[in-house]
Amino acid sequence: MTEFEDSIGYRFKKKQLLELALTHSSYAAEHGTEDNQRMEFLGDAVIDMVTARILYAKHPDAKEGKLTLMRADLVCEANLARAAEALKLWDNMRLGRGAKTAGPKPSILADAFEALTAAMYLDGGMDTADNFIRFALLGAPLSCRSHDPGGRDSKSRLQTTTQKGGKGQPRYETTYTDGPPHAPTYTSVVFIDEKEAGRGYGVNKKEAEKAAAKQALQKMRPK
Repeated sequence: MTEFEDSIGYRFKKKQLLELALTHSSYAAEHGTEDNQRMEFLGDAVIDMVTARILYAKHPDAKEGKLTLMRADLVCEANLARAAEALKLWDNMRLGRGAKTAGPKPSILADAFEALTAAMYLDGGMDTADNFIRFALLGAPLSCRSHDPGGRDSKSRLQTTTQKGGKGQPRYETTYTDGPPHAPTYTSVVFIDEKEAGRGYGVNKKEAEKAAAKQALQKMRPK
């Protein structure tokens, strides 16, 4: 891992954190070890915090809704996957046989980038994570609008819609539902004002949440 650490510009004090960040659920299922999904959750929050702080300082006149859209445009799956590709994360990941044979997927790459960010945070603190995000993700930002004609994914659109309508923040409940360990299926329910607004399915939690948000948006359209 020393060569990979050199490429990302950081040497881990706790090597096990880096190893865990690069362990996909397919490998964990085959070898009976822990995967990087908990670290994905933490990394997602750290990335949101860093980008929110940067945008807050850079755009002092922007309202909450505008800042939310700008952040979504920076941290969408396509951008995270692009950053992961540049770092050659796929070549350094621990993958199960099925995932390795299938080849790189944007969702797996994006999740790995989040997990690596969490590992940086846990090993070196927020300053280390901040520097990594600025270097790897924000050094040459690619607008997600080139991947999403609407300029943002369904979750961001739903959040903007509820903000404009004076409703509460969307809340997602996502669980594993079916499928083998190397190809699971998830179901997600999105609640608005504690009422079910949409339901969706996907090969990972993010895709399931996007599908749920898309259904909620469709229900909100005028008949």
